[in-house]
Amino acid sequence: MASYAACESKPLFRQTRETSWRIPLTGARIPHRRFLTDIGPLQVLRFLFVGGTAFLIYFILEFLLEGTYLRPYGALTIAYATATAYHFLMNRYFTFRSSSVDGGISTTLLRYVSVVVLNYAITLIVVTIAASAYLRTQVGMLAAVVLTTIVSFVLSKTWIFKPPRRGLRAEEMAE
Repeated sequence: MASYAACESKPLFRQTRETSWRIPLTGARIPHRRFLTDIGPLQVLRFLFVGGTAFLIYFILEFLLEGTYLRPYGALTIAYATATAYHFLMNRYFTFRSSSVDGGISTTLLRYVSVVVLNYAITLIVVTIAASAYLRTQVGMLAAVVLTTIVSFVLSKTWIFKPPRRGLRAEEMAE
C-alpha cells in the first residue's frame, strides 16, 4: 500500500486533507480509500431502506390516485413529487444525518436535483444500450437501478449531503 507521502508526490493529484485529493485547475476533490472506511453498513442499509420506501410511496400513491380525475399524468406527477421530496428529506436527516451543508438548503436541493437529472440520463443511456442489444426494456431498467443507486450513494455522501468544513488551515482557504 502506498503511504500518504507517496500520494502527495504524484504530480497530477495533491492531497489537501486526510480524505481527499484535489485535482489541479479544477479544484475538484477525489475521495481516497478512507472514504470506503467511512461508509458504515448501517448507512448503506439506511440508504437502501429510504430508496425502497420512497418507491413504495410512489407506487402506492400512484395506485390510489389512478382512479381519480388526475390520471394518468397528474397521478404520476403527484406521486413522483411526493416520493422525491420524501427521498430527499429522509436522506438528508436520516441516512446522512446532515442538518447543514456548504451553501445551505438551496445548494443542497440544487445538488440533489442535479443528481436526479444525472440518474435519469444514466437510465436513458443504459436502457438504450440494452434495447440496442435486443434485451427487454426491464433488463436495462434493472441495470440502471443498480448503477444509479451506486452513483446516488457516492454523490450523496461526497457532494450533496457533505457537511461543511470547519477549521480549515489558511493555505486550504486560499486555494
